[in-house]
Amino acid sequence: MTTVKTGFEKTDSIYGIIVKETKLNIDQQNQVILELLRYVGFKVSHLIYEPSTIHLRDDDGSSSDEIRVLNKNSNIKVFDDEEEHQKATSWLDEIWHLVGQPAKYVLELGEKLIALSKAIEESVQLEPIVLTEYGETLRECSARLPEHHIHDKDKLKSIVGTHDICSGYLDLKPVSEHSNAIVCRSCHLRVVIPKTITTYGEIREFFKDLQ
Repeated sequence: MTTVKTGFEKTDSIYGIIVKETKLNIDQQNQVILELLRYVGFKVSHLIYEPSTIHLRDDDGSSSDEIRVLNKNSNIKVFDDEEEHQKATSWLDEIWHLVGQPAKYVLELGEKLIALSKAIEESVQLEPIVLTEYGETLRECSARLPEHHIHDKDKLKSIVGTHDICSGYLDLKPVSEHSNAIVCRSCHLRVVIPKTITTYGEIREFFKDLQ
């Protein structure tokens, strides 16, 4: 099997599980799947094999009788302790769809592995950045699509993320000729950083003693 370089070291194993060409037993397969979910940033505890469904909502916001299956490709339902983690369930189903789609859409095995590796890496969520001595962190805003996740190399925007404690948006505001401040809209946390800092990785490095 072709090996594709990726930060996740078991991409080939995931491929084998999806296409049912694996020598791993079911417990080993489950462990690899959980490792994948944790690698991209989901907090998950276990998984089971059964349909996951939600009721769609009408225009007025009320629950309708129409049901959507979240995991029609994988049939894997993911949990964080006792609660189903629907985002993780949906994301995993997209990964199953990517690899399991008919061969006419992806011509070679190598291409499928490259696509799988890319999808995994694009889905990695930003590792929270500690901003204060009390352990308060900057987290990325919830990404609607995997490719919208931010990474340490990415440039800062006017909204840099969310405050983990209160879930308020964190804005980047100029406060002087040489400084900007990260300010929480909800609790008004205010952390000053040099204007020379332009990426998330540079914020992490600036506060490295707190990490």
